[in-house]
Amino acid sequence: MIKGKKAQIDEVLGSPVFWLLGGGAVAATVLGYILGKKWGIDSFPLWQLGIIIIGELVAAAFFALRE
Repeated sequence: MIKGKKAQIDEVLGSPVFWLLGGGAVAATVLGYILGKKWGIDSFPLWQLGIIIIGELVAAAFFALRE
């Protein structure tokens, strides 16, 4: 049984599901950002990119806890 938020955070960070989902999402976002800049396509400002990455990590943690 999980006791407290510290245990939940440790459980999520130790989960391979979190690292696969979060790492894959962040890698795809950063790769898309870099390629978009290289190809001359309009892209998000860096602060919006940061918010998107944080949202992806929160979603990955949510799904890792539901495992």
